[in-house]
Amino acid sequence: MRARTLRHPYRLWLGVSLGLLVAFALGFAGRSPVEASASTPIQGAATISPTRTPTATPTKTPGRFRNYLPLLFKPMPLPSAPVLNAIDNADGDASYIVSWRPAARAQSYQLQEDDNASFSSPTVRYAGSETYCSVSGQAPGTWYYRVRGCHSGGCGGWSNVQSVLVTSCPYADDFSNPASGWPVRDVMGEYRTEYLNGEYRILVRRTNWWTGGTPGYRCADCSIEVEGRFASTNYGGYGILFGLTDIGDAYFFQVSGTQYYNLSKLQSNRWQELVPWTRASVIKAGQAVNRLRVVRNGAQIALYANGQLLTTVSDASLRGNLRVGLAASSYEQANVDARFDNFRVCSVTGGASLGSMSPGQAGVWSLEAGPRP
Repeated sequence: MRARTLRHPYRLWLGVSLGLLVAFALGFAGRSPVEASASTPIQGAATISPTRTPTATPTKTPGRFRNYLPLLFKPMPLPSAPVLNAIDNADGDASYIVSWRPAARAQSYQLQEDDNASFSSPTVRYAGSETYCSVSGQAPGTWYYRVRGCHSGGCGGWSNVQSVLVTSCPYADDFSNPASGWPVRDVMGEYRTEYLNGEYRILVRRTNWWTGGTPGYRCADCSIEVEGRFASTNYGGYGILFGLTDIGDAYFFQVSGTQYYNLSKLQSNRWQELVPWTRASVIKAGQAVNRLRVVRNGAQIALYANGQLLTTVSDASLRGNLRVGLAASSYEQANVDARFDNFRVCSVTGGASLGSMSPGQAGVWSLEAGPRP
């Protein structure tokens, strides 16, 4: 009898493979794998006659198996440390903004404030989702800040530390009170000083002339600032008078209507330029208002315009508890009309005590103008 030839041998391989797979699945589900016997035909496979009778396989009761798999939870990484921006408060004001860059994975932020860089007694100044905090009404002194990001799993590391100086300003005048102590004078052909519409006015009537006035307030190391403008198109210079001695020696920081600034020293009725006329784009031209500031700290003199540092020079010749004030100058054109508002004198260390008023020391100085632009 001829042997039977398999016409499709691959069907056998496929049938056996599927059978094994089914057996494994039944065993994993809790059935005994012996339920699929060797004599059970496999669909799709060729029929092969066994050469011997298989022995009986003992019957096993199907069992049930439970498989427990561990669940691994990986915690969310904590937020990265934010970067705290430098705090812009050049005028030492009690109101300023503390801001920082967003931190990865942060949902909220905590901003700490302290009066020392070691944060030994910090307070939480801000907690929320914004990336800035507006501070107002701050007490004089140096204040330190740091911030960190947080989410539901906790808070990350602290940022870098930034500090800000808040100065005390014991003398201020907005010129709303005509009896606040500034000199009122009218010299025909030369100058006129007066309170006018809530401002202090210095009108220089002649060409190439300089006029300065003081209420008699004195300070040593201090910051002097004022808002100034031209009320006419006859541009000369206007600015801050400081270091004024009893004999009339003084420093004069001024700006022009064409975006230039200058620092000169008046000694023995002679002018000396400490900073020659220099152009600065931060100075507003024409009749626009400029906020000017001088910081005198020892021999160092720093000049500011509209919150921006212009330059720093060193001169120790006029030092001590000397008077401060305002001045204006004319050059080619007469009738230079300068107006001032919001004059104040502040400390440079954050201390509360500073300067003094000298009764009867208000006065006006007038002489030939210094170097022209």
